[in-house]
Amino acid sequence: MYWYLSLVVHLWGYSPQGDSKGIYDKLKKPAFAPPSWTFPVAWTSLYTIMGIAKYRIASKEKESKSAELLYDTQLGLNFLWSFLFFKWGLRGTAFIEMAALLTLITLTAFEFYKIDRTSGLASETINHKKERTLY
Repeated sequence: MYWYLSLVVHLWGYSPQGDSKGIYDKLKKPAFAPPSWTFPVAWTSLYTIMGIAKYRIASKEKESKSAELLYDTQLGLNFLWSFLFFKWGLRGTAFIEMAALLTLITLTAFEFYKIDRTSGLASETINHKKERTLY
């Protein structure tokens, strides 16, 4: 169920972005910045991994309310970021929100790791990928 929610949020995230490819192409970027076509591929893979990790946590018998709350909150912030950056052009707010998001991802990975090692490691891998895609 949760992998499905992650996928829906990811696909729905395309709608607020409008001309996100055009906006991305106009940004001042370093020479090593990836081309815009890589993002749908990367994010689809990342959301799939996130959904699998969440499913693994939700299917455990051990209590995982705090881990699930952290996951849901960081998923919501992840969704909000597209609005802040692409739709509303609030670059500074998006940057601050990204710092909060990275903190929540780290906490989520820690909580996931305590319940299921594989899910925790997958979440931490996602955290490192997000840090590399900041602006």
